[in-house]
Amino acid sequence: MARRKRIAFLLNDLSNAYQASFRVAVEKAARQNDLSLLVAVGRELDHPDAQDRAQNVVFNEWLKPDAVDGVIVLSAALSNFCGKQGLEALCQRLAPLPVCSIGLSLSNVPSILVNNREGMQISVDHLLRVHGCRRVAYIGGPTDNDEASERLAGYRDALQARGRDFDPSLCVPGNFSAQSGHAAVVELLARGQTFDGLAAANDYMALGASDALREAGVKVAEDVLVMGFDDTPIARFAPRSLSTIAQPADQMADLALQQLLRLMEGEAPPLITLARVNLVLRESCGCGYVVRSGSILPQAPDAAGRASQFLRNERERLFVLLQPESGSSKRLWVRWAGELLDALARELDGDAGAFLSLVDRLTEEAASEGVPLDEIGAGISLLRSTFQEAGYRVDARVDLERLWMKATAIQAAATTRLEGRAALNLMTRATGLRQASQHLSVALDSERLSSALQDSLSELGIDTCLLSLTSPKSPLAMRAVFAALVGTRLELSGEAYAVDRLLPPELRDDSERFALIMLAITFEQDVLGLILFDTGADPFVCEALRSQVGGALMMRTLHARVVEETALRERLAREQLQGEMAVARRIQTALGPRSLVVPGLSIAARMQPADEVGGDYYDVLPTPDGCWLGIGDVTGHGLLSGLVMLMIQSMVSTLVSTRPRVNPATLVRDLNTVLVPNIRERLERDEHATFMLLKYTTDGKLEFAGAHEDLLVYRAREGRCEVVPCTGVWVGIRDDISEATVDRSLELSIGDLLVLYTDGITETQNAEFEQFGLERLAQVIEAHASRPVEMVLERVFDAAHAWSAVQRDDMTCLVLRYTGVG
Repeated sequence: MARRKRIAFLLNDLSNAYQASFRVAVEKAARQNDLSLLVAVGRELDHPDAQDRAQNVVFNEWLKPDAVDGVIVLSAALSNFCGKQGLEALCQRLAPLPVCSIGLSLSNVPSILVNNREGMQISVDHLLRVHGCRRVAYIGGPTDNDEASERLAGYRDALQARGRDFDPSLCVPGNFSAQSGHAAVVELLARGQTFDGLAAANDYMALGASDALREAGVKVAEDVLVMGFDDTPIARFAPRSLSTIAQPADQMADLALQQLLRLMEGEAPPLITLARVNLVLRESCGCGYVVRSGSILPQAPDAAGRASQFLRNERERLFVLLQPESGSSKRLWVRWAGELLDALARELDGDAGAFLSLVDRLTEEAASEGVPLDEIGAGISLLRSTFQEAGYRVDARVDLERLWMKATAIQAAATTRLEGRAALNLMTRATGLRQASQHLSVALDSERLSSALQDSLSELGIDTCLLSLTSPKSPLAMRAVFAALVGTRLELSGEAYAVDRLLPPELRDDSERFALIMLAITFEQDVLGLILFDTGADPFVCEALRSQVGGALMMRTLHARVVEETALRERLAREQLQGEMAVARRIQTALGPRSLVVPGLSIAARMQPADEVGGDYYDVLPTPDGCWLGIGDVTGHGLLSGLVMLMIQSMVSTLVSTRPRVNPATLVRDLNTVLVPNIRERLERDEHATFMLLKYTTDGKLEFAGAHEDLLVYRAREGRCEVVPCTGVWVGIRDDISEATVDRSLELSIGDLLVLYTDGITETQNAEFEQFGLERLAQVIEAHASRPVEMVLERVFDAAHAWSAVQRDDMTCLVLRYTGVG
């Protein structure tokens, strides 16, 4: 019996709304064609970060003819660093698998494209022609991205068509992120540019730009009209819902799959297939939810008893007006429009409640289909405006105004319930992830790792999960260690299988169609294994679990190393110590933050381990409005201190990502609650740590809590340092630190320096056993405060090393200068 055909869909971000819309569309198309689907999630090709590049093993090595029969590549999402050439090289590596591209035109690869140039021209022309904008700014995408280049050309086309000159000073490049859109507007305003319209090359940048405008006191839709591109779901939920250009994801996914099936049958489909974009008008351009209507009908003030006849006369026109131009709900509105008009007719003919009952049912159906409930509201609004324009506000049997108000109330109540359920689900997932982190952080063997996963899946809303690990001794082989299928854990043989098969023998039954998300588990540049989830799993949960399992596997490796080296201690004491130090040093250096880029701050940081490695820790975790800063020092030295530090880093990262708006004291208390049983009961150790957590926002304000070295703040205005005491209780030393763990705050002015450090600097001793001390550290800071933060940091370490010829403890220091934003 021939196995069921499988296809793979390649993308780099499960949470990105643009990519999520195509993932859902491809999954729907695969289901309609009875195909199994693997959603292969890596990172952008040629990503500058080596750890991110390691995750692309799912693209570069694992997709082979034994695993799938064809591949659809969301090429526009993968090409930001590699350009078209990198995508074409990937397609060559995938050979002989047939490949279809969505978003970019690739050589000798059937490609499904939208007319990006035409779409941007339509968008900008709407601002110029309909709203009379005189100066339209533009935020573009990456310069080596073909879609971004086409959209920029469309912007210039619209200007030329309306007789406007292209002004380069109104154009700022971005990278398709909200942060880059925000930064672009900040730059435009800082240069003194004036503009009354703004178009962005995607919705995320348009939303970031809108935030920057509001922060500057500029009203979106009143002062500056804003247009996006892509019509991602997030566009509807901005403070001013975003006018945009809609990509027909459903149509493009279906076209891509049909072309791929033709390739799989040995046919030669056309290399280029174009899908048309559509203009979606909402609030950000001043249009609101515009409905296409014909000429305004004559007023009919004496309308009692005639509304039902008006509906019969206008039914065909209203049926057409209720149809959306694009989107996944278009097929549903073919039925919904007719049902709404039929129910309204019955209501007008005396069947009381017919219309409201239908509205109630349609909101439930829309919610189950993933259709935004505001589409139902837009339909009600269209009917209301049409009847009002014709003068029909009451009828012999029905007060139409009251009917529209009740219908709108039903839709609004359903929306509130839906949002409430979503918020409840989010809290449940956050709690589940925190519990999973606790269990996985001490899963020191395969059985405990499997049990931790099994205990976590139901709370996280995951039905199906597979975990397979690669073998260091045989990199071309995998071994499945855990599998749950629709909530039921499977017995596994544990036999090795080829990595290019992807699935173990127990999951190769093709009688049932499947749709799975596939991610590589990595640590630094090492590929540790493969994890699969059902496509119904929450994207954030999938990424978080992947990361947590990776940490658990590395923790298990470290634990195994401890056990092994302890058993060999008498015979290999020197080699054991060297091995411990190497692993601990790797932990300390590898877990430092990958990026020190934070709006409003210049940051320099260094952690310099001593020969006898300890447990210094620091982290910088950027957020949309600032960052979290953590610093600490685990007692003791060697691998176990490194393990405790690894626990702290993993837990802080998870707590911050799942609860970004909470205050520092709460997170410190939660960290302690998890840390104490892990150290005391499971590791049976008595290590503890000084630890402080700071929450910085771009207005220069900081909240902090915990017990660590006092903060050192250099005030630029006075030209001297002040010491901010840091009081509290060490984490890991007792069960409850709530009373002593409270939030404190301080505020930085432009040019101020904040210095965080560990006692390895202040307690280093000279030949007379005199400590370097906080006063000398402050003198170094004051002497060099006007220099760049990197040079200030360098002078701190120079002074500490000059004071003591031998470094006996880890030295960590962060120097942060507040530069302000905007």
